[in-house]
Amino acid sequence: MPIPTPRGSELYGAHALQSQQAAEQLRAIGVLPLVEGPNDVIRLSLLDVPAVALCSNRITREQAEKVGKLVRERACGTVGIFLDADEEGLNGMRQCLGFIAQVAPVRLLWTDRMFGGKFKGRQPESLTLEEWQEIHAYLTTGTAAGWSLPS
Repeated sequence: MPIPTPRGSELYGAHALQSQQAAEQLRAIGVLPLVEGPNDVIRLSLLDVPAVALCSNRITREQAEKVGKLVRERACGTVGIFLDADEEGLNGMRQCLGFIAQVAPVRLLWTDRMFGGKFKGRQPESLTLEEWQEIHAYLTTGTAAGWSLPS
């Protein structure tokens, strides 16, 4: 029987980032997606997008340090916050931004307002391939169809 780890000390999916293929995929998208839960990691892996999960919508300092180390060692050096686009996820996103910005460059992959609000209330585990391709295009070009910064 496995020994449970204390919540808030580990990152679900971090072991999968050890492969050369994962490192290449992360370099191609330019960020390490940080999500809330295992289902998000699993769905993104089916889209060939390596990710790690907090198993919460809040990050601990220990997890932030681990994420910072992962992006320096295995990825391109930038963390992509990709928490649920609901109220709890947005609150967690704000907290994550503060913690992660102290250890690594960080950017948002989506919010309830980005992409014309089309992802409001959604979770990464619900993404289609086409939706991920839209987010990926935004990551690589800085623009997204039907979306601009609010004035």
